[in-house]
Amino acid sequence: MKRPFSALVASASALEVPATEFKAKCLAMMQAVHDGKAAEIVVTKHGKPLAKIVPCGSVGQSLFGFAAGKLTIIGDIFATGEVWEAERPGR
Repeated sequence: MKRPFSALVASASALEVPATEFKAKCLAMMQAVHDGKAAEIVVTKHGKPLAKIVPCGSVGQSLFGFAAGKLTIIGDIFATGEVWEAERPGR
């Protein structure tokens, strides 16, 4: 029994679809993900997840905190290496 794809996309949540069905309706399914009618589509083969279709906009990471824990600060990052007049002794 064939199911129309529009009936499958009832809410904006993850949807599991067999690979054979995805092959037959892939353009409509990709458009549904793009339009926000489906949050993501998980393509399965023999009941096991094979691929996930998600909108391109949701793939990227925020720039804030992307390097957290990956960098090491060595030394004083505020030092210029120069002795300022206000820092000289006897002033």
